[in-house]
Amino acid sequence: MRERKKRATRVAIQRAALALFLAKGYDETTTEEIARAADVSPSTLFNYFPTKEALVADDYDPLFINLLETRPLDEPMFTSIRKALEAGLAQVVAEDHEFLLTRARLAFKVPALRAAAALDRERSELLLRAILTRRAGGAEGSFEIKVVSALVVSAMTTAMEAWFDADGKSELMELVGRALEITEFGAASVTPAKPSLGQ
Repeated sequence: MRERKKRATRVAIQRAALALFLAKGYDETTTEEIARAADVSPSTLFNYFPTKEALVADDYDPLFINLLETRPLDEPMFTSIRKALEAGLAQVVAEDHEFLLTRARLAFKVPALRAAAALDRERSELLLRAILTRRAGGAEGSFEIKVVSALVVSAMTTAMEAWFDADGKSELMELVGRALEITEFGAASVTPAKPSLGQ
């Protein structure tokens, strides 16, 4: 019950912030205004979100990591990654489609948020690298795991950008599936474009 209440408060603050950011602009909105709109004190707001940029940060890593942790240890690494990401994303899209799109609009347009998003991706990569290393029973610093982690995070970012460019009208799950396919199989998975009749 307590965790559900904390989650509800966090969501209320974040949604109030996004509504104000869209209505007034990110730079023009103060944290005091966000706290009033969410009906919480400024100190409560900062307990949940220590910085203004954090209000638009990606907080889905724990969901994906938990799903990855539950995959069988003898499963091929990329199969585990794909299954965890697909399951987590399906849940997120079902619950937060418009929220995801609104946050993407802000994250890709506001310079301060673009910088924060880059730090989020770096943290996600390090987190994925750590869990893959642990699951593989290997030593920290494996070159292969570093490459896989970097490629997966980049693939997810590219899929999200393509979805945002289509204003959320394309199928995010399909974009993510295609991005992961290219990541797993490389250039061999890319179908060459057919030449036009004039060529």
